[in-house]
Amino acid sequence: MKTLLDKLHLTKQALPFPLVNIYEDTDHFYIRTFLPEKLSSTVKLAITDQTLTFTGRLVPIKDSHPLYQEVIETNIHRQVTLPEPIEQKIIACIHTEEGTEYVVKKRRL
Repeated sequence: MKTLLDKLHLTKQALPFPLVNIYEDTDHFYIRTFLPEKLSSTVKLAITDQTLTFTGRLVPIKDSHPLYQEVIETNIHRQVTLPEPIEQKIIACIHTEEGTEYVVKKRRL
């Protein structure tokens, strides 16, 4: 079975995953990942200075037999660098149907 990656001649590393939107206010960054809740529990977020690192494993639902499949089983490793240093702890983690939102505090120097 050919995947979309095969058809587009892309490697797994060419597609960023999870999809991420980052917002900010004066004191915080809000990191929203777009990943169904069934999969988001397998994604871990590590924080170091200005870098967010997402790791885990993407595993599609096994109880189905798709005719065509774009979601393949693969390791997740994605790094995002923020414009300012942040505290090394997550203040809040909110799970939604679309994914997970993390709230982190900016570190004031």
